[in-house]
Amino acid sequence: GGVDWHKDCLTCKTCSKKLDAALMEEQDNEAYCKSCHRKAFGGAEDEDKPKVVIGGAKNCPRCNLVVTWKEAVPGPGGVDWHKDCLSCKSCSKKLDVALMEEQDSDAYCKSCHRRLFAGVEDEDKPKV
Repeated sequence: GGVDWHKDCLTCKTCSKKLDAALMEEQDNEAYCKSCHRKAFGGAEDEDKPKVVIGGAKNCPRCNLVVTWKEAVPGPGGVDWHKDCLSCKSCSKKLDVALMEEQDSDAYCKSCHRRLFAGVEDEDKPKV
């Protein structure tokens, strides 16, 4: 896509989750997390495949059990998680997709993410 985004404005059009530019998908100048984009548009490689795949469910990164489309919520990196498993890795607080922060494919609440990773993304910026 040719659209430029402010970092804070880069959210999924469907679930409103904050996005990392490297992990987003773009469709008609709108930003989507990989999970919502896959659900809404499929993938180019999926065009010849049936939309329902028996036995094609993925495992939840937290509990490692199968996540069906009915119980899936997009977690870090656009990977499907069980809604009940989407919780802060540090304090175990249940997370809403729109309020989740992510670091290294793990989910965090905003306060733990700020406490644990404050300044991590600013390391390459010159100090003023």
